[in-house]
Amino acid sequence: MTYSLVNADKMRKDPRKLAYLYPHMPVIRYKQLTEEYHRGITLLTAEKIADMFGCVLIPSSCVHHSRRRPDRRVMIYGRGYYVRETEDVTNLEWEKFRLFAQEMRDADG
Repeated sequence: MTYSLVNADKMRKDPRKLAYLYPHMPVIRYKQLTEEYHRGITLLTAEKIADMFGCVLIPSSCVHHSRRRPDRRVMIYGRGYYVRETEDVTNLEWEKFRLFAQEMRDADG
């Protein structure tokens, strides 16, 4: 089963056209929407690339500090992720990853 950190429902709504449709929209809100959208697109692209190589993208909070390797680290909008081979991930890391992905989906609503 594939787990993704990106909410697919949020990625369907592209906020870039909102500036044209609603010219009086607050600039800060528009910035927040577009930044969240681009963060999701970048994360989705990184997940696809890792999947092409038979790896998985795991957030740094799910990986034990002794197993973190700087050459496998990817920074996306200030958040660290590690590219790991599927068979190299321990059961505890998988469980942390599943809980993290579930929390991300629940937080998005």
